[in-house]
Amino acid sequence: MRIGETANVASSGNPFSRGRMRSALADWMVNTNCSHALTLATNRCGSVSNITRMFGDFCFDLDRACFGKKNVGKIPRGDRLFAIAFIEHPESNIHLHVGLRLDGWWRDKTGRDIADCVNAIWTKISGGSGSTYLRELEDIGWGWYITKEARVERGEYLLAASYHPSH
Repeated sequence: MRIGETANVASSGNPFSRGRMRSALADWMVNTNCSHALTLATNRCGSVSNITRMFGDFCFDLDRACFGKKNVGKIPRGDRLFAIAFIEHPESNIHLHVGLRLDGWWRDKTGRDIADCVNAIWTKISGGSGSTYLRELEDIGWGWYITKEARVERGEYLLAASYHPSH
């Protein structure tokens, strides 16, 4: 399915079914112009609270890499990193699947390679054990992939905006 198309979900009769929630979330990510998919792996056992903190640190450090260490606190929320993350395999190989809006954000503000920067930040945050996989989005299928184990009906996702300082 190409970006801009709507996922066709079999009707279960329940507007809040898991399939319908995942479909709506995938559509929302496309409509908010998420341009990249990212996997952030710790490559070790971890906890939900730990990876949640790591994601917050990652978002803040990526904002700092884009805007500069001294300026990041002055940047309005709407101009900062837009990302949504889903925790997968919290009981074994915990990792995050993330949708990011980088087009018109990173490319317009820095000449640095985004993949190198993402990897350097996550390697630092994960204590050297972490790995990253970043790719530009071509279709809506990634939205289904990153939410495959998400408990979206419970609101179990992380937003970069949750980690922005109040402004």
